[in-house]
Amino acid sequence: LRSSIAKEQVDRCAASQDACVEALLEAWVESLGDEYQFEDLGASATLYTSDAFERYGFAEVEAPDLTALGRGEPIVTHEARLPAAII
Repeated sequence: LRSSIAKEQVDRCAASQDACVEALLEAWVESLGDEYQFEDLGASATLYTSDAFERYGFAEVEAPDLTALGRGEPIVTHEARLPAAII
């Protein structure tokens, strides 16, 4: 999910952001095989999207892996902490 909602509109668009996050999480849960668990999911959130992830059981990573940038990957800022049953 890549959000282009202006920071001034984040509060007004929170319900839409939540719906998008929920749909993506449901798709992730449906695609889980034996090799992954819901708690393996990470998110690269911004200051303006972190609230949406936290409402769905994600917690902020204390020490994000900044070396991900060198590998061309996004920095995981939040990880799933609650079971998929919350969805």
